[in-house]
Amino acid sequence: LRDNRDGGVSTEDADLLPISKMQNGEKVFVVRLYSQEKERMKSMEFDTLQSLTPVFCVVGEGGMYWYYSRSSQKKKEASRLLKKVKGLGFAQAEVLELAAPKKEGERKPEVLPSVKEAASSSRQLITLSTEDEKALYRVLIRSSAILFDPVDFDSEVPGIDKVYVFRKGDLNYYSVGSFRTEKEAEVYQKELKKKSKIVDSKVMNFLNNDL
Repeated sequence: LRDNRDGGVSTEDADLLPISKMQNGEKVFVVRLYSQEKERMKSMEFDTLQSLTPVFCVVGEGGMYWYYSRSSQKKKEASRLLKKVKGLGFAQAEVLELAAPKKEGERKPEVLPSVKEAASSSRQLITLSTEDEKALYRVLIRSSAILFDPVDFDSEVPGIDKVYVFRKGDLNYYSVGSFRTEKEAEVYQKELKKKSKIVDSKVMNFLNNDL
């Protein structure tokens, strides 16, 4: 897989995941997240994977979009990545064998960041504004009249670098994750409870839920 952002591709929305190219080359293994999607997905829909892998979008047969992880030379590495990806809510994910381009001078596949490295990423507080953003399913972790700073979530959700805030009335609603389906968000919610200090959480989207 090759990122094609410098290839002159025009996108109507800068938030969309850039199109990458696939070329013939040595055998590699990837985790396929979605296949045969009719619509381009936004980068924010994969934000929970940022500490694990970049996500590539490839145009397949019939103009459908396919989404993959970074490549590994060994199937065992891809399988370990698959387990973590599924734990973050991507239930449709599967390991796939591909022929991909061999980068000049490449000696070994990318290494997953350690927990310490993932936790050191700078956290962002993102305000939900468009209907598309509000329609995605997320895990609500806090509601308050106070507008918190990103660092205020360090102890609750270490390693997660994006927290979304939606304001309604006098309250701010804080959530993490971005998923197309409620089921995917529920899987992520269970994993979040195991690995964080979140006691109460709720799966919702802010377009349809009454707050």
